[in-house]
Amino acid sequence: MKKYCIFFIVFCTIQNIFSQNEYPLIETTSTNHTLFKASLGKEAATFYLKKIKFAPLSTGVYSVEGWVKKTSLEKKKTVVGVYDGNSLILYHFKEVEKRKAILNFISEGNSRSGIQAAKEATDFIFKIVFRRTDKGVIGSYKSTGKKQKMHLTLGTLAAYKEQRILQLNSKNSIDLLQLSRYYKDAEIIASNNQKVLLSYIAPSTLYSNGRCAAGEEKGFLTLTFDKYGLLKNTENVVIESCLIGITTNKEEKETALITHYFISNDNTDTHKKVSINLKNSGIRTTELVVKF
Repeated sequence: MKKYCIFFIVFCTIQNIFSQNEYPLIETTSTNHTLFKASLGKEAATFYLKKIKFAPLSTGVYSVEGWVKKTSLEKKKTVVGVYDGNSLILYHFKEVEKRKAILNFISEGNSRSGIQAAKEATDFIFKIVFRRTDKGVIGSYKSTGKKQKMHLTLGTLAAYKEQRILQLNSKNSIDLLQLSRYYKDAEIIASNNQKVLLSYIAPSTLYSNGRCAAGEEKGFLTLTFDKYGLLKNTENVVIESCLIGITTNKEEKETALITHYFISNDNTDTHKKVSINLKNSGIRTTELVVKF
């Protein structure tokens, strides 16, 4: 009997250790379709779209395929198009080959011209464009030379949505991608009851062109929570950036838990020491007079 009691105590202790180490954790989920509604004059239109493929050399532009159903029509109309974050452009073609060209970003030029060709296709039966502006989403419907306004009434335009969920405990969580797209591949490197310290590294741009096409944005992020598990504040420190001209000149380990990064900002000609402390999940930044 004594042996069974000891075994039970050990088992419960191990289970408790694992349950304590389960959180925080990060989970990634994604969706590949959307259903939304819009108004066209006195008519209502329902749209269903699914993501087909990302444009070559891009993680921000993708083609979509689906249908639109207006209240005045009995049948759904097949549509294809392209979404780039700021706009959604849809076409209805009779020819299958034209649909394939849009869905696969086919053009006579390079990969970038494939995106432009998909946005500027001609010989369509009708074309629908939605654009995000400061005043909201503005839409238009063009057919046989006539153009009408459309208004988004329900749902979201994006067919593809990715979530990077930081699960603090069984009840509280936060989507890191709501804070920044650069946190897509953020990883937990330390945590305690109040803070979570993450590191991240991401491409500077969504496209493989421009000055920072091959550049990286790299840094550390702390999230501080209150006793109820609600986010109080965040602190982000960039140690490498093509976009804002930050470079790490020197990396120095003080202990196994403390690392210092000596960085320079070429745009402002300033220098700092960024200290990452895994013991208290903290970041400390010190202004420096001279570059290291």
